[in-house]
Amino acid sequence: MRLRRRAPLLLVLAGFGAVLLSGCALLNGESTPTSTPRPPLRDSSTAAPVATPTVTIAVTDAVFQVEQTLEVHNTGQLGLRVRASPAIRDDNVIGKLFDGTIVDAEAATRQAGGYTWRRVRLEGWAASNWFSPQPAPGLTVQVRGTQTVGLRIRTTPEIQTGNMRGKVYDGTWMEVLDGPRSANNYQWWRVSLQGWSAIDYLREIQSATGDEPVVASSPDRRFIVLGGMCSTTIDYFTGEWMPGLKRWLSVEFDLEDRRQGDPDDQVIEFSYSSAGWKTIYSEEDTFGHIPDVAKNLEEIFETYPSATFDIMGHSLGGAVALYFVATADDSYRVRTNSVITVDSPVNGIQRAEFLRLAVGLRPGCPDIPQVEGLAAQLEPGSLVPSVISRVTKADWSGPTIITVTNTADLVVPVSSATLEGPSVYCRPVDENHALNPPAAHNVIVKELPRWFRNLVGEAYAGRLGSRSC
Repeated sequence: MRLRRRAPLLLVLAGFGAVLLSGCALLNGESTPTSTPRPPLRDSSTAAPVATPTVTIAVTDAVFQVEQTLEVHNTGQLGLRVRASPAIRDDNVIGKLFDGTIVDAEAATRQAGGYTWRRVRLEGWAASNWFSPQPAPGLTVQVRGTQTVGLRIRTTPEIQTGNMRGKVYDGTWMEVLDGPRSANNYQWWRVSLQGWSAIDYLREIQSATGDEPVVASSPDRRFIVLGGMCSTTIDYFTGEWMPGLKRWLSVEFDLEDRRQGDPDDQVIEFSYSSAGWKTIYSEEDTFGHIPDVAKNLEEIFETYPSATFDIMGHSLGGAVALYFVATADDSYRVRTNSVITVDSPVNGIQRAEFLRLAVGLRPGCPDIPQVEGLAAQLEPGSLVPSVISRVTKADWSGPTIITVTNTADLVVPVSSATLEGPSVYCRPVDENHALNPPAAHNVIVKELPRWFRNLVGEAYAGRLGSRSC
């Protein structure tokens, strides 16, 4: 059974130039990159797992009788503890399940500690690279070394789109039932996690015809990845940060990252080329007329007519994205779930300031006449920021807007990167690189793995309402 996600997957528009994202290096295969430790929820039933649980997986001798299939939800990506007994104790945590994980559950409930508990079971196949000790049928193993990012549990012993049932995280104890099986250069074992969880965070699997909008339950959700000023198509293939970010997105959300224009591509690169979005582009192309550049987004939407998209933009890419949704007709808006901008001059930026700080951003780029032309498009009161301001109006009927700004950024100031409005969610981040302004501007991309998951978690939980910086 496939892990179900219901919240925005984010179209990523990346920054002013090629930035190293060494922090975004991925674990190839079944694990994903590290993020900051998650804080506990309001009660200990969802707090981080203890490092060395003293309990075993043998939680009960009773036969598990499946009565219902449920989904973990509303933990804000902080996780739901699975316990050896229906009680809140520090020594009975055997695992942790995250939003979207599908579990089997028994019908009977038990009251204890102010919670209603149900026995649940997550069963499937997992790659053994992150088990300790070495697995064998009948043994109990613990997940280790995924760096808080998790190990995927699949319905079949192979890496295949659509067969992911859930994820378990470091510290989780599971019983080995069967194996090994060899596939995709991994050894696979069938495992079972069985215990008690508070039902506050379990719900029936939602259907596309339920209370949620059709767009929010679309089975065809995709990212779009765009470069910013002074980037080139070649950056996608030789730079460390863009391939790493794309790999993380594809692994984290179980998506296919294929060649440009492939019908099955779900992590899509944008091109600034005047010849269309499938064409490679150069640094010079990023200084084009923004209304013309934005039309390449229309081509992507038309290429994938059944898909819905969520947009996140770094630097110039964020301005292009917001200009697009602010001017797009309803057929495009309804298929855009959200737009996230990161250190983007969406509120306009003074030409003199932009010229002073942009020069020297990258050797050989930008060329001064080109910078002046782009700066004129982004000046406060000019066409682009004036159009973008539509998304802040009370009658805005398009997607939710999320503006993320680095408060230490000297290239795009906070005042330029921040929007206020009933549809706008704002997140300030402080990454101070005062001695290297380009680094301060670009570090937010490097730090994506640390804060991106929490932001997505809030989006999944439907809590991305208006928030002021």
